[in-house]
Amino acid sequence: MQRERFLVRAHGDNLGATRAGLVHIIQSIAKDESAVIVVPDFNHLQASMLATALGEDLAKPLIKQRTLSLEDGKKISLCSAKTLKNFKYANLYLALWCSAFVLADIEALRQWRALTLVSWLPAEGDKWAAEKKAVLLVDLVNG
Repeated sequence: MQRERFLVRAHGDNLGATRAGLVHIIQSIAKDESAVIVVPDFNHLQASMLATALGEDLAKPLIKQRTLSLEDGKKISLCSAKTLKNFKYANLYLALWCSAFVLADIEALRQWRALTLVSWLPAEGDKWAAEKKAVLLVDLVNG
């Protein structure tokens, strides 16, 4: 299976980058059944950029139930780096602000088709993108 990799290059808490990653995963799910958003941990998600980017109507159920069912039967799940092992079979992954270690864990999963990274540290994102030949979707560091 051919895998696609995408990078939203950002530094730190960049709401525009988080929105760009979410838009990309929502557009991509049209071709797939399921997507997983991977965050470093679940602490303070209600007040996070993820919640702001999604808006209250979508963020509340996703954060509380860890899953969001779309009208067409497709599903977006939410997991942390620690619970990724329970989300091994998705088609798409959106790694929000994840470390190189979490990216390696996602890369090791067998079934996915596309992985999008929204970087927190540009150097980590750049290294992964160069090694995996990821497509740069948006560069919010260099403009």
